[in-house]
Amino acid sequence: MFRQRAWKYSTSATMTSERVGVVTGETLAIERSSIMSDFRNIRLRFVVNVGVMTKGTNIKCIDAVAILRMSMSPGLIAQMAGRGLRLHESKRDCLILDFGQNFKRFGPIDDENFGRSEGKGRAGVAAQNGRGKKCPACELDVAVASTVCPECNFLFPRNIEPKHDTTADESSQLTGAMPPEEWDVKDVIVKVHTKKDDDEAPQTVRVDYVVCKAGEEGNLARHVIPEWVCPGHTGFARSKFLAWWDARSICDPPDNAPDAVALINMGVCRRPVRITTKKDGRWHRITECFFESEKPTELAQQEETKVYSGIEDDCPF
Repeated sequence: MFRQRAWKYSTSATMTSERVGVVTGETLAIERSSIMSDFRNIRLRFVVNVGVMTKGTNIKCIDAVAILRMSMSPGLIAQMAGRGLRLHESKRDCLILDFGQNFKRFGPIDDENFGRSEGKGRAGVAAQNGRGKKCPACELDVAVASTVCPECNFLFPRNIEPKHDTTADESSQLTGAMPPEEWDVKDVIVKVHTKKDDDEAPQTVRVDYVVCKAGEEGNLARHVIPEWVCPGHTGFARSKFLAWWDARSICDPPDNAPDAVALINMGVCRRPVRITTKKDGRWHRITECFFESEKPTELAQQEETKVYSGIEDDCPF
C-alpha cells in the first residue's frame, strides 16, 4: 500500500473516510489508468496494489509504503521500498511499514551487504542474521522457505505459517551512513614523507589539501585533509599511485617519492578544485577529485632567479 502526504484534508477530529484505490493484475487497463491518474494528481491518498506498483512507478510524493508480504528476493524488496524514496519538496522522510519482516532478513537497504546470505545455499541461511527460521524439533537453522528439516525431517505446517505479521516493523531501514562531504580546495601542498622508526621503508608522498566546506570561506573554516601516495612501493600500493598519477598528468610516473614531489612542484600535475570525502575513523578518506582544467601539456613557467654581480651597472638599486 502507498500513501501520499501532499493531501489536503480537514484537521478536525471528526474526519470522514478517505478514498482508497485498489489495483490488481485483473484491473482493466482503463480503470487502472484512471486510478493511477487520481493518485498521481493527489485525488487519492491511498492505493492498495497486488504486484502492480512494485517497480517502475515514479510518483515522488509517496511518503509511506506498507509491505504486506514476505519475499526471499532482496531486489524486489528494495524496489518496493524505493517507491517511497524519491525526493520531493513536500516530504522530508518516508515511513516503511514492513509486515513481512523482510528487512530483518536482508538488513538495512543502504548496507553494502544488503540481501547477502552468509551461509552456502538457501539451506545454510543463518538465523542470527534474521534470514532464516529454526526447526521447532531440533532447533536447526534452515531457510525460510524450507518445508522439511534436513536434520530431523520435521514437516513445517504450511497452514500455520502466515505470509506476513499482524504488526509492522517501523524501525529505520537505513544504516544512517553519512553521505560524502564536499570540500573546495584552496591549496595543495606536497612533500616527501619518511615513516617513523623505519628508515628502510620506501618514502611516500604526503599530499595536504587545504580545504573549506563547500560554500564556506575564511581562515577559521579551513581544514587540512592529508593523502598519502606511494610511488616507490610495489603491488597494490603502486597500482593505486599509478591510477592517482594518471588522473593528473600525462608524464611518465616516477619511481620514488622525491622525484614525484619534484615533478609535481614543476607543474606536471593538475590540481583539484573540489574533493569529496568519507569519514574513516579519525581520517577523511578521499573518494573523488574534481579538476577544473585538463592535464598540463608543458611544465609551468618558473621565474628565473637573477644573480647580481654588483659590478658597475649590474646592481638592482
